[in-house]
Amino acid sequence: MVILKQERSALVSRVFTALLLLLTMAFFIPLILHFGVALKPVVKFAENGQLRLMSHDLNQNKAVGLGGKWMFFDNRFVQPNNIQSLLPEAREIQGTGGWQLVSEGTNKINGYGTYHLLIELESQTSHLAIQIPHIDTSYRLFLNNTLVASAGELGMSEQEAKPEYKPNIVFVPTGMHRFSLTLHVSSYHSSWGGLWAPIVIGDVDAIYAAKRDSVALSMFIIGALMLTIASNLIQYYFRPSEKIPLAFASLCMVFLCREFTAEHMYFVMSFLGVGFTSIVKLNYLTFYIGMPIVLCFISLYFPSAFNRKISLIFYAVAACFSLFVFFSPTRIIGYSLLSYQVFCLMGMIPAMSFG
Repeated sequence: MVILKQERSALVSRVFTALLLLLTMAFFIPLILHFGVALKPVVKFAENGQLRLMSHDLNQNKAVGLGGKWMFFDNRFVQPNNIQSLLPEAREIQGTGGWQLVSEGTNKINGYGTYHLLIELESQTSHLAIQIPHIDTSYRLFLNNTLVASAGELGMSEQEAKPEYKPNIVFVPTGMHRFSLTLHVSSYHSSWGGLWAPIVIGDVDAIYAAKRDSVALSMFIIGALMLTIASNLIQYYFRPSEKIPLAFASLCMVFLCREFTAEHMYFVMSFLGVGFTSIVKLNYLTFYIGMPIVLCFISLYFPSAFNRKISLIFYAVAACFSLFVFFSPTRIIGYSLLSYQVFCLMGMIPAMSFG
């Protein structure tokens, strides 16, 4: 009879746990999908450095990413008032993805140049704004001939340039139906360069709402991570022989730090006095340190499924990559990313397969 009651109690607990998990997933998955769709603008593709936006583009989507083929002057800072006469000397470049030159099919990592895009609207502008993402690694943006935003100091060499991450939102003057964007960019302090995420144009309220939602989502994630960290550290404090809570708290701490490197959270880093170099290194380190913590966490749950010697090799190599990021200049640490990703893929499988 006692055994029957225990089995019934265990069954009820399993059913309750399963129902609670399903309810949690039913609440959070639609929420995450909503933010994933709502915070990602629709991208319109320019051709030959020109983009025409119809009224329904802005009415339906509220915000539009400016992708496609911009015009580009390699290793030249061309002033907006000279663009038209020099356009035959320009080449096409994608408005996203960095220095990827379409005509040559090669990547230009470091240097400087000028992006240019002509925008035509079906109707005159009213209540529009432009959202500027973080640009590697300094920029000046002109709307027609007017300087409207900048970050860092441009230069034709590493000594002249000063990097800065500074996303911005600027207003488009009312009454315009045709205007140009000219973007001067220099990149000497990053392994990447130029425009990676698209510049976004749209309704002012929609752009600010998207920024507000991004910050709100990050604050929600940060709050959840802090509660998880606190609860797991309390468990470890009272049961120090159990290492799983400590490993999970450490993993959540890495996720917490990484969340602050998101573009919309730069205002927090700026408030804390964290500069460009620290943000870049923190972004890489949270990934490079996070992978061995993931391996440690899983191996604590399934110790018999992991080979200890291979795991130690994985930890040692991950430590070497992390030290490389910590002590190297920001302009070269990005070159280690692909090799580290390949290493993680090749290292995790043997560690799990030959326990």
